Amino acid sequence: MVDYVNITGIKGVEEYVTCREGDARRLPFPDDYFDVVVSAGFVHTVGREFGQKAVAAEAERMRVIGEVVRVLKGGGVGVVWDLMHVQEYVQRLHELKMEDVRVSERVIAYMVSSNIVSFRKPRKHVVGPSEVRLDWRRFNNISEGVWSQNDHYPHQTNPYQ
Repeated sequence: MVDYVNITGIKGVEEYVTCREGDARRLPFPDDYFDVVVSAGFVHTVGREFGQKAVAAEAERMRVIGEVVRVLKGGGVGVVWDLMHVQEYVQRLHELKMEDVRVSERVIAYMVSSNIVSFRKPRKHVVGPSEVRLDWRRFNNISEGVWSQNDHYPHQTNPYQ
C-alpha cells in the first residue's frame, strides 16, 4: 500500500486518492460514496480458496461486484478490468439494474489478455413539487363519498365544499 501512496504523491493526486487496506467483499465505505470505482485485474482472485470454478468462488466474486455497486453514487461509473469471469460480472450487473453495461474488445496488457467492463449506476430520482400534479376536482368527488360513508363522525361536514 505504501507504494501506491508514493506513486500518487509523485503524480500530484494524493489528495484525491483514498488508499485503504481491507476485504473487497466488505468495503469499508458507506453507501453511495464514490463517483467512480475502478477494479483492475483483481476480482478474479477473490474466492480462489474454493477453486476458480467453484460455485462458492463465483458467489464471492459476485459479492465484490455488489460492493462496488453499493459504494458507487447514483450516476457514478464503475469499471472492472479483469482477466476472466467477465460474463459473470455482466450478468450480475444486469441483475443489479445497472445501466450502460459495456464490455470492451480483448485488451492485451502486460502480455495478458483481458476485458474491461464498464457501467453506470442509475440516479435515484426524487420527485419534486413541480413534478406533482393533482386534479383537485377529482379528489373533491372522491372525498364526498368518503365523508358520506363516515358513521363515526356524523357531525363532521366536508371541508372541501
